Amino acid sequence: MKKIIIFSIAVITIFSACNKVDYIAKGENKFDLVFITTNKDAENYWAPLTTLVDEYFGTVIIPLNSDSTKAMMQLQKMMDERKPATMTLFFTSEAANICNIFCSNNKEKISMSIPIDDIEQWKQILPEYMQATKDFYSEYEKRVDLLTKNGFNDADTTQCEWNYELTAEEKEKIMNYFQLDTLINDKKETWQKALAIGKFVSTNIPHGNQKTQPLAKDAITLWEFTKAVEPAINCRLHSFFTSQLLTSAGIKNRILTCLPYDSTDGDCHVVNIVWIPEQKKWAMLDTDQSIIVVDENGTPLSPFEMRRQYTEGKHFTILSNYTEPIDNMDYYTSYMAKNTCWFASPVDYADTIQNCLVPVGMKPWAYKNNYISTQSEIEFSKE
Repeated sequence: MKKIIIFSIAVITIFSACNKVDYIAKGENKFDLVFITTNKDAENYWAPLTTLVDEYFGTVIIPLNSDSTKAMMQLQKMMDERKPATMTLFFTSEAANICNIFCSNNKEKISMSIPIDDIEQWKQILPEYMQATKDFYSEYEKRVDLLTKNGFNDADTTQCEWNYELTAEEKEKIMNYFQLDTLINDKKETWQKALAIGKFVSTNIPHGNQKTQPLAKDAITLWEFTKAVEPAINCRLHSFFTSQLLTSAGIKNRILTCLPYDSTDGDCHVVNIVWIPEQKKWAMLDTDQSIIVVDENGTPLSPFEMRRQYTEGKHFTILSNYTEPIDNMDYYTSYMAKNTCWFASPVDYADTIQNCLVPVGMKPWAYKNNYISTQSEIEFSKE
């Protein structure tokens, strides 16, 4: 249950929630509302608000002394330890200085900061805000429940094969065109080489739903398209571009479409998965969003493993720009819970036939007859 923690000093009040680890592990909520005010009569001042949120959050009052510096240190310590998944900061004007310090120290954890002085404004905003939060997590829980109820079957003997090959001439052309030898260090492990390529792609080609389609999906054509026609491309074209760079650099990879359960939902996401021979596993490289996902030990995860993390109630961390832990990526967490129900991957760069991994009882509804379908995650995720 969520808690309201009141710092009775100059006064800092926090509506706190459990962090992402707790949420995924225990099925609890993980949302923080933070209130900063210098109103000295904290308990009475916030009474109308605590009445509004009591049913959903619960209430705990922690009195502190009048040392605001010490209080800020305690607050910061709690923030660092809790790592709230997302936080919205409300503050009254007389607490602007405290707010500025707090925001400056917690830039990655603050989703919004909103100045509000009128208690009536609080009373109007909070119910809507909390309802939106409830709706968000309710939807998240439904998505995870769908994953749990729609599992795979490794007894399926259907076989899948891939052939992501480029000719020696094509590889050399791509290596030279993009000067990939300046990006990757041969002494580094495979995953570090892949990350270097991922950073190059994300830095130079942003996400966007292009209005026109490029003439082809090879790396050089796509690059020239972004320089001469439209500067950004969608996730699918991102994945084809990235894949050919990886292949040219000698890194085994696949293009992977991550799809939802609902056949009326036309929204999916396309990423790359990279084979890491040193770890004998696949890992997701999302150059479209500049994201990778790691488990509690820092091991990079594939979308298949992310799916299991959801269904087994385990924690994973989203790394923005491939290195920076982001705790308030609720949208991506829920988005991928929706889009890891089943998967499709083109057999080769011609992109005419898809290998599909589908739950028991499901057909690859996004494709007609141009697919090979298996229910075996072991077969689909083989090297």
